[in-house]
Amino acid sequence: ANPNISPGEFSFTQYRDRAIEIDDDGPLSWLHYRRVCDRVAERCETVAPRRRTGPISGQNEVGRATNIATKYDRHGGDYLVPPNDIREECHLLDGASRMISGLAQASRSGVPEQFWDALSRDTGQTQERARKAVGFVLRLAPELLAFYLLLWEIVETQTKI
Repeated sequence: ANPNISPGEFSFTQYRDRAIEIDDDGPLSWLHYRRVCDRVAERCETVAPRRRTGPISGQNEVGRATNIATKYDRHGGDYLVPPNDIREECHLLDGASRMISGLAQASRSGVPEQFWDALSRDTGQTQERARKAVGFVLRLAPELLAFYLLLWEIVETQTKI
């Protein structure tokens, strides 16, 4: 705990910087986040292995999910950028981390419909299609959702003090 920060204040930038600095294996640490990203990349490789020839059945679904996550990526918002080496293995992680953080933050703040409205508007998809794509992403990245739900729950609790 930082004695210079009063209860109710939260700085995502300070959290991100400290998470990367600390060589810790706690539930919201950089090492934990890296393992979460590794698991997502492994699932991406299982669903749509990288090949140079011929289409792969899972590639279309991963491609659609990546497209939707990338379009939401324009929103900004607070999230941890996945490690570069893992992002190169699984391009879905680029937008998925931001999108899942946005979903978790909106859910913990009690305004999930704002997330779905923005996602639908930004992607030009109906909410039903956008929800299906997010559902696919969440099947690939359940630990990423858990990571951000825990983070934003702590932030919500901290800001109410």
